[in-house]
Amino acid sequence: YQRRVREGVKGFRKILVSSGTEINVFAYFSWVAHTRQAYNLMMHIWKNPPNYVDVRAVKNYVVTMDNKRQEEQQQQKQKTKVNVDAANQMVKAIQDVDQMQNEAMKKLAEQGEQIDRINNTLDDINDDLKRADHLMKGIESMPYYLFGGSTKSQAKKERVVKDHTITVAPNTPPIIEVEILFRARKSLSTALMVFETDAFKVLDNKTEKPLSNSQYNYIDVDKIVVRARHETMDILFNTKRKDPVRLCSSYLQIIANQIYTRSSLSGHDVNVEFEDASHKWDYQDEWIYKLPPPKSGTRNFGLANGNFQSLASIFGNPETQKDMEVVDKALDTVSGLLTGIISKGIEINKEINSQTITLREAVKKTDEASGRMSNLNERMDKAS
Repeated sequence: YQRRVREGVKGFRKILVSSGTEINVFAYFSWVAHTRQAYNLMMHIWKNPPNYVDVRAVKNYVVTMDNKRQEEQQQQKQKTKVNVDAANQMVKAIQDVDQMQNEAMKKLAEQGEQIDRINNTLDDINDDLKRADHLMKGIESMPYYLFGGSTKSQAKKERVVKDHTITVAPNTPPIIEVEILFRARKSLSTALMVFETDAFKVLDNKTEKPLSNSQYNYIDVDKIVVRARHETMDILFNTKRKDPVRLCSSYLQIIANQIYTRSSLSGHDVNVEFEDASHKWDYQDEWIYKLPPPKSGTRNFGLANGNFQSLASIFGNPETQKDMEVVDKALDTVSGLLTGIISKGIEINKEINSQTITLREAVKKTDEASGRMSNLNERMDKAS
């Protein structure tokens, strides 16, 4: 499919599909919303061909290929030079990045606590200025002095400095992004589904900003229903605060896998149901999202390696195997560090956004204190 054209034909709208020099009418629609939904669905399926993984079959194939490689290596007995130093240098570079990120997190936490102290000081200043204003009114007006209320100073409120230490639990799953068609206001719109540690959310595909009321905690998910209608899924919740979610996507297996596995990490079980005549597939195995995506250029499904065996196992030479075991360990270390770096980056961004809000509050309080101070100075000049 190369392009799409919509035209009005006696009150109807149509989708024209062009393939080379041939143009065919896909369908006629009496309502513009139906035309848009059909077009979005066609484009999504075209760009992201459905691809479901049979985990057992993939693992069996990998084991077979692994055995075949071992036989070939044993026959050839060829020694392959492995650059262990390069692997160790790569680990050292990633560790340096991780250390710098940890230092940045520490500095950011100190900055957040300092901003809190500034905010608390501004609260104390504003409280003092309010009391000064009360006293000034008593000086300016005898009736207010007699009947305007007590001038007895009140005990200062205890201010709390929040702990801004940024922590990321070990083995935290990486952030996963999946393209979907999200049903909102009776229309299917392109969107981005983002799976984080404790919740998933739906973002506008163009602005990448969260849609209204579209963040969902995994513990609130009751069940997932895979509909008989192709590539359609409903997500139902155990709370009345969240309406059921309907979506279409070529990545239903990834979506079900993420909700199921991440809910399990929180000690919460999610039921996955398949309607009659729907396509049934695996959803419990963690390797589902680690396998390479079906098409290059698609959204990231995590730090996928696409293999089930170690690199060392495919070499027959003992010395080479020993070197490759070092490389295997290095790659595992790098993978874990990169996953942690991504997770820490998300938490750092959250902390920065929180501090930005607090700073705006501090600016507002500073303006209020400045205004009160100027007002008091003018009134004191008049009184003198």
